[in-house]
Order: sequence, then C-alpha cells, then structure tokens
Amino acid sequence: MEKPEGLRSYVKRELFFTMNQNLNPKTFLHLMPVEKKLWLTFLREYGDTLTDIVYDVHVGQGRPAPEHYPPNIQAMALQISQYRIDAVARVSGVLWIYEVKPYAGTNAIGQLMCYEKLYRETFQFTDPIKKGVITNVLRPDIKALAMSFDITVYVVEPAT
Repeated sequence: MEKPEGLRSYVKRELFFTMNQNLNPKTFLHLMPVEKKLWLTFLREYGDTLTDIVYDVHVGQGRPAPEHYPPNIQAMALQISQYRIDAVARVSGVLWIYEVKPYAGTNAIGQLMCYEKLYRETFQFTDPIKKGVITNVLRPDIKALAMSFDITVYVVEPAT
C-alpha cells in the first residue's frame, strides 16, 4: 500500500516517550478525560514493563480529499480520517496494541481486531502482535469474548 506523503512524515515524527512523559496527561491528549484516568492507572501498575510507547497511532487508508485541494490539505484530510489506535507499546520486545475504553464492550474487542489488521497493513508489520483493552468494568460475557480472541483485559480504577 502506497502511503501518502503526509503519513510518511507523520510516521517519521513519531516519538518514543520516557516513562515520566508517559505519566503526563498532556502526552496523550487524544484520550477522553475518563480514558486518561484509566490509562494513568494502567501506567502506574504496568508502565515499568512498557517500552517504546506511541499514542494516537494512525492506521488504515483514510479518506482522501478531492484532488483540487492543495497537497497539505489532502495530507491533513487523510490523517484525520484514519483510524487511531490509543496506544502501541512493546512488552518484552513484543508489540502490543491498547484500546482504553470505560465500560468496555464488544466495540472494544472489534476495534482491537481491526486495529491489528490495519496496523499490519499500514506498517507492513509481520511480527506477533498482542492486544489489550484497559477498562474499569468487565462483564463476564465480554471477558469470555476477549479471551476467545486472545485479547488481554486489564480492569483498573480510574486515577484520581
């Protein structure tokens, strides 16, 4: 898949943050307030195992703007129409895709399944990928569904 110039420059600009930066809510501005609190709790409990954390990772082809728009607007339109993974990190060298979702349901499971495929296509990634959802409430049927799709669920209380 040919990546537009805007996406290539975006990927080149991805930053890998230190743990102190990852605990700063300004680092993950794309998360909603309750999602930030869940993610902060997750980082406090599991953050020492994570490396190379990247937030708001754009995947998929996006929706191109009409050709008569200037290239910078076309690149911007493409970026804002792509799917966005909440966080991608490595744990013991293995890539993990994380979805942060209060009261996680089937939508979180579906998103993670799609994000894995889109990540592989977008970045031509062939190594193993693990998936995790961070939530505050877990229904028994969602737990069973997540396990059947090899998705790890982390139930945490929102940080105060």
